[in-house]
Amino acid sequence: MQLKAVRWPGCFYAIVFALFLGLSLRQLIDHDVWFQLVAGRETFERMAVPKAEFYIYSALGEPSIFVGWLWGLLLYLAWLCGGYSAVSVFGALVWAAVFTIAAKAILAGNGHELPDGDALYRKTQAAAVLIATSVAYQYLAGRAVFRAEASLYLAWVLAVCLSAGIADDRQRRRRFLIAVPLLSWMLGWLHTTSIFMLLLLFAHLLQACVDAGKAPGAGGLRRFVKTDLRAWLAAMLAAAVLPCLNPNGVEQALPLITALAQTLYSVVYGQHGTIAGPVVHVNLEYRRLVDVPSVWPVAVLFLAASLVVVWQDRSRRVVNALLLTVGMLLSLFHIRALAVWAIFLMIPLGIAISPFMQKAAAALDSSRRGALLGGLIAMCCFWNIGTVFNKVGIRWGAGYRPSPMEQQLLQTLKARVPGGGNIFNWHPLGAYLRWNLGSGYFVAMDGHLANDASAAWKAYFDIEDREDRGLSLIDQWKIQAVYHPVVVPGYGDIHWLGRALAYNANWRLADMDQTGVLFVRTGEGDVDGRTRELLKLEYWRRVIAEAKFVEMVSGQPDRRDRARKSADYAQEKIGEIQALLKQ
Repeated sequence: MQLKAVRWPGCFYAIVFALFLGLSLRQLIDHDVWFQLVAGRETFERMAVPKAEFYIYSALGEPSIFVGWLWGLLLYLAWLCGGYSAVSVFGALVWAAVFTIAAKAILAGNGHELPDGDALYRKTQAAAVLIATSVAYQYLAGRAVFRAEASLYLAWVLAVCLSAGIADDRQRRRRFLIAVPLLSWMLGWLHTTSIFMLLLLFAHLLQACVDAGKAPGAGGLRRFVKTDLRAWLAAMLAAAVLPCLNPNGVEQALPLITALAQTLYSVVYGQHGTIAGPVVHVNLEYRRLVDVPSVWPVAVLFLAASLVVVWQDRSRRVVNALLLTVGMLLSLFHIRALAVWAIFLMIPLGIAISPFMQKAAAALDSSRRGALLGGLIAMCCFWNIGTVFNKVGIRWGAGYRPSPMEQQLLQTLKARVPGGGNIFNWHPLGAYLRWNLGSGYFVAMDGHLANDASAAWKAYFDIEDREDRGLSLIDQWKIQAVYHPVVVPGYGDIHWLGRALAYNANWRLADMDQTGVLFVRTGEGDVDGRTRELLKLEYWRRVIAEAKFVEMVSGQPDRRDRARKSADYAQEKIGEIQALLKQ
C-alpha cells in the first residue's frame, strides 16, 4: 500500500533516524569521554562551571578552562539517569538527529512539491538522501563518539536546513539571520567551534552579493547594500560576540582559532610539532593528510564529489565552493577534518545528485525503475552497516564493559594507594583514573588541557621525556604510583620510565592491563631478590606484548623495525633472568 504524499516525509525521516541511531551507538572507549564526565560531575556537584584546575596535581588551583563543559554535564546527567548505556544512547540520539535534519534539509533544498501518489519521485528523493548521507557517513563514522564536536555537526545541519529558500523569502532570511547567531551562542557553551557559524554566514553573504549583482534591473547590488547588508553584518557580529557570553568568557572560543592560526603558520614556515608532537600526534587523526598516502583515495573521492556539488547546485555555487574549500584545506592540516568536509558536503551533495537520480529513473521503463532505486537504497544501508563493521566494529554497542584486568588494576591502585595521592600517568589516561578512583586521586595530565605550552604540560614532559632527571622529579612531586605503557604507543621504542622503575628497589610492578602497567612505591627490602627478578620477567614479557602490537598495527616500516628490535631485546633480557633464576 502506497504512502500518501502528506505522510511520506515523516515516515522517511523516522526511517533515517532509526537507521543512524542504530549505526551510531558506541561503547565508552574513547578517552575524551572520561574528562567530559569528570567536568560534568564537578559542574553538577558544585552547581558551577569549574574555572580552576582540580585534578591535575601540577596545576591545582590554577585558572583553567573546561571547554565543552555543557556537553560534559549532559553526558553526566545521562549517566545519572541510566548509567553508561544511557550515555551511549544519548550520543546516538545526537548523531541520529544530525542525519535526520540533513535529510530534511536535502528535501527542502530540492524545493519540489510532491504530487499525491508520485511514488517515483519519492523514491528518487529517498535514494538521493541515502546516497549523500552514506558518502558523508564513511568519514563521520569514526567521529561518532562522545566528543563535544558532535554539537558542531548538529548546529551546522540545523543552520543549513534553515537556509533553504532564504534567497527568495524575506521572512525565512530573517529567521535564518536570527537563528544562526543563537546556534553560535549554543556552541560557545558546548564546544569551541562557533567560528564555523560565522563562516556559514559569511559564505551566504557572498552568495547574496553575487545573486544581487545578477538580479534583473540596474543597481541590484547597490540596493542590496542599502537594504540588507546591515542585517547580515549585524548577524555576523552577533555570531562572533554571543559565544563569549558564557562562564569561560572570550577564552572559550580561542582554542580552535589559535590552533588553526598556529597550524597555518607552521605549514607556511615549514615548522614541525611542538614538544607534545611526538606524543600527542601518535594518533592518525592528528596527522596531516599529505603525510598519509593511503588516505589520498579518500581525498580524491571527496574532491570529485565536491566538484559535482559546486557545478550542479548552481544556485549555491559560491556557498558550496567556499565551504568545501575550507573543509579540504583543514583536511590537509589534520586528517580528522575530513569529518568537517563531510558535514559540509552532505546536504549539497544530496541536492546536486537528485536531478541525476530523477533523469536516470525516468529513462528506464517502469519495471526497472523500482529495481534501480530499491537497489540503491539497499546498497546504502548495507554500505553503512559495513562501514561500522570494518571501521568501528570494536566500538559499536552501548555502555562500558571494563575487562577483568582493568577492574583488577583499579582495585590494586585503591589498595596500594589508600586514601588517594598523586599518580603519574600516560596523558590520555588521566581522566579515566580520576573518574573511577574519585576525588582523592590526582593525575599528571589528561586530554582536556589543550595548551601544550602550559606549566602543567612542562611538568609532565619533564618526567615523560627526561630520563636524566625524571625519577628525581617523581620524588619531588610525591608521586605514589605510575601507570604507563612500557613501549611508546605507535613508535615501538622501550620507554625509559617503566624500565627504570622495574630495576629500582623503591618501586615494584603491582599490576597491568591492556593499556599499561602499574608501579607503586615500596620500601627498600620489602621485596626479596627472587620476587624482584620474577617481576622483571613480567615486565619484559609485557614489553614483548606491546612491541608486537605496534609491529602489527604500524603502517610505517621504521616503527615496525624499532618495535621488532624492542621485542628481540626484551627476549634477550628474559633469557638472562631465566638463567639467573635457575642458578
